[in-house]
Amino acid sequence: MSKQRYFLSILLLCLLLAGCRDTADKERKEPVCAGDRAISLKSALLANATASYYGKAAENDKVLAFMKRKSIQRFLAMWVREETGDIEAPIWDYASFSPVMVKDLESKDISAQRQLYSCVFSDGSGRYGYCLFEYLDKESAITNWGVKETTPYRYDLQANSERIADSLLESDIDLLSANASRVCLYDEHTRKAEQVIVFTDHLKNSYICSFETAALKARKWKPFVNTK
Repeated sequence: MSKQRYFLSILLLCLLLAGCRDTADKERKEPVCAGDRAISLKSALLANATASYYGKAAENDKVLAFMKRKSIQRFLAMWVREETGDIEAPIWDYASFSPVMVKDLESKDISAQRQLYSCVFSDGSGRYGYCLFEYLDKESAITNWGVKETTPYRYDLQANSERIADSLLESDIDLLSANASRVCLYDEHTRKAEQVIVFTDHLKNSYICSFETAALKARKWKPFVNTK
């Protein structure tokens, strides 16, 4: 049994033995159950991965502040409108803002020296999507790398943390040591890209959770190595 599954099993056992208990306030009597705590335990197991996924605050804050400028918001709204056809005023989920790498199937970073970021947007009525853009520091500008509507799904780690944790707990990855990164996995032969989260632990075990499959099922990632 892997370390994180053992850890989770012990804690869940303790919670189940304790059962559900009422709050001290007899007026409300809201039970706190093991099931509710299990969700927070899964989030705790992903704490290290979550921190690495969203990147360094100092770097992100500068780009995020730039993204929030009214002039830049007009560009972003235009890109979203062109892609969706009718979302005129996208609502940006800034908590989902994260750095992105573009890698090929050999795991080579083909976006080196580029500052790429992704942010989720919605129309406020159940439609979602994301914008992938490059930040150009010297020019004080951004360029559009792609906008995609993903309704009804949100391409974000936090928004899908419970399902992702469930899937990874069935694997042999050590979640307690795993780092995570948002990756645009590009196939140069088909010219298609897949939006994924790559998890890698201290033993170099790697798993992918693809945003483009509703189940978000983790799969072992063994990058193709060209031997020619």
